Amino acid sequence: MMTNEQRNDLRAALKAVHDRVHELYPRGSEDAPADRKSLRNQLLVVDLAVHLADEIVSASAPDIEKIVERTANLLFAARLVAPERGLGEAAERLLEQLSAVDRAG
Repeated sequence: MMTNEQRNDLRAALKAVHDRVHELYPRGSEDAPADRKSLRNQLLVVDLAVHLADEIVSASAPDIEKIVERTANLLFAARLVAPERGLGEAAERLLEQLSAVDRAG
């Protein structure tokens, strides 16, 4: 099990990555060049991965529903970087399963 010190250290490192991603995020219009859009998509994926990691380590008993939702969001964003790999469909299946569990429980 992770100690509070380890958890705090890891969360501080994740915050540093999160802050750096936001510094690097290109601003501007949606009609930006393709390389700028690609960078935005890549940074979005990294940002969502950091949020997912923070959700997982933020408490000794993580909120499974939030983890599934954040994972689905990450998969939806990752499809922008890796289209035609079924990531959107995987995200939809995760959310469907989450919904089915909610209805059954």
